[in-house]
Amino acid sequence: MKQNRGFTLIELLVTVSIVAILAALATPSFVRLIADNNLSSQVNSLLADLRFARGEAIKRGINITLCPSTTSLNTTATCSGSDWKAGWIAFIDNDANNSRASTETILRRQEAFTAGASIVSNNVTPISSLRFNAEGRIPGGMGALNFTAVNDTAPNRLLCISVTGRVRIVEKGATTC
Repeated sequence: MKQNRGFTLIELLVTVSIVAILAALATPSFVRLIADNNLSSQVNSLLADLRFARGEAIKRGINITLCPSTTSLNTTATCSGSDWKAGWIAFIDNDANNSRASTETILRRQEAFTAGASIVSNNVTPISSLRFNAEGRIPGGMGALNFTAVNDTAPNRLLCISVTGRVRIVEKGATTC
């Protein structure tokens, strides 16, 4: 008798079926992991720019403002609305009016996020700018920005900004600072 080596068709089909079942079970958690990483990346990006702006305001002894900007990558970028997902700019705010004039220098830019998360204010009034004064404080009060993934595929993140200028992220899924 001749000995055959290899797999039978039935063994191959069973193996492929088991792999397909395991892949189907792993996909939802992988989708959540990707959404969670996208959300974390967006929060950390804004957190880094807020800390940079505060540090520059203290170091230079001037007003530094961050504001949403749909034209953040243009040389003539200006503040526009309160949609932080559209991107933002950090600039030297010489006249402390929370709006960029053409003579005010842009220090940082963030382009729009393509991933489907929303960034909305937890305040009654939407946050359309955040200005740090020479002491690193935010005149006008504290605020919070809530980062939420599309279809709630990941727990939300809450970025809290105190009157003293301290910026922090509270634990995942939190709704208040």
